[in-house]
Formats: sequence, structure tokens, C-alpha cells
Amino acid sequence: MKRRVLIANDVKLTLELESSFLQREGFTVHSVGSGREALEIARKVKPDLIVLDYDMPLLPGVEVCSAICADADLSGTPVLIVCDQDTASIRERCRKAGCKGFVSRTSGADGLLKAVAEALKVGFRERNRVPVNLQIQAGAHYQNFMAMARDLSAGGLQIETPEPIDVGLPVVVQFRLPEHKKAIMATIRVTRCSPGPENNFLVAACFESIDSEARQLLEEFLEKNQSPASIALQLDR
Repeated sequence: MKRRVLIANDVKLTLELESSFLQREGFTVHSVGSGREALEIARKVKPDLIVLDYDMPLLPGVEVCSAICADADLSGTPVLIVCDQDTASIRERCRKAGCKGFVSRTSGADGLLKAVAEALKVGFRERNRVPVNLQIQAGAHYQNFMAMARDLSAGGLQIETPEPIDVGLPVVVQFRLPEHKKAIMATIRVTRCSPGPENNFLVAACFESIDSEARQLLEEFLEKNQSPASIALQLDR
């Protein structure tokens, strides 16, 4: 039986991205756009886990968490709080509210998945990650650009770009793995963009569309190259 997760976030795009990611991983997801809705739906569907955004207006995640812990029917439901920032004071507020765990969005989609799996005590196989120097050709609706990927997994990649990219934006990328002549083409969706080194930007993105042959090549590459050394990859020209 699928585990049911209730996720609340007032930012529609982030809510859609995180909800769809958990759905792809096999969870039944109920998504709402406010803390008040989270309490209402939680009482109706009795989820196995509740994931709350820390910064929701009117009824922030910590207040929703406190209300859940004080509710006789919901007090046994584990709660995770997700926040863009990660400070000792924020973590302490979440702990005092009674949450099961704190998730920083800087840990990416895999960080959220790992926290959900731990809270529900279900198996979690962390995706293989390989540090890379990967030159890619990318294009969005408003620009084409060259970028360098610094981290690669079966779920997505982190790229370094000269300009910021909007969160939620789909980007088409193309690159070639060593010893493979065929280029991998995929659509990625940006989940985070933050300042990086040398006035560049670090962009985290998940694979939204990639064909089965390209995914198999990628997974084989990741299995073979679990090494702390960076792996140089080149754009397929």
C-alpha cells in the first residue's frame, strides 16, 4: 500500500515540483497551498506524513506543526518542515514545535526524499552522485548558453552558469558521456538557483524528460564512476 504524504506550500511552483517528485517515487501525495488547508485536509485524509513549508504566510509551518501535535487525532503523525534557509535558530523553532525532522532545500530533491523515507521508515537508496566537469549546451525559451555541470546523478544535475535561471523553468540540455558517441538530450527543470563562485550561479535541476536509452547510459556511467575524482566530460559537437 502506498504511503500517503500531505505537502503544504504557498508557492505553487515549488509545491508542484516537490509533489510531482514524491509521486514519481511512489508516494500518494495530497498537496495544499496554505497551513490552514493543511490542517483541514490532514484531519480528513489522515496522512502517514505531513511536509510543511516553514515560510507560509498567515499560518507558518511551525504553527501548523504545533497545532498538529496538539490535536488528539493527528498528534501521532510525523511532520517534516522544509525551509530555504538553514540556521540554528530555525532548527530550534522547528524542534520546539514538535517536528520529526528539518529539511533544507539546499539538499535538493534527494535530501527531501531521504528525509521522507527516514520519517516513514521505508527503504531509501541514495542516487549515485558523481562530481564532474561536464560541458553542456543548454537552451531555455529566452536564451541559449553554455554551462558546466559539477554534480551528476540519475535524478538530475547541478550546473554552473554565468547568468541566473528562473526556478521552475524547463531547460533543454545536451551532452556526451565518455566512450559514447551518441549525445544525451534531456529536459531538466530548475529547482534552485543561488550565487556561486566567481560571480557565477549554481543551478540545481531534476530530469523532467529523458528517453530510456539515455537514462540507461547515464545509470551505467554512474555505477562505473563512483570516485571522488572529477570526471571530465565534453559536449557532443
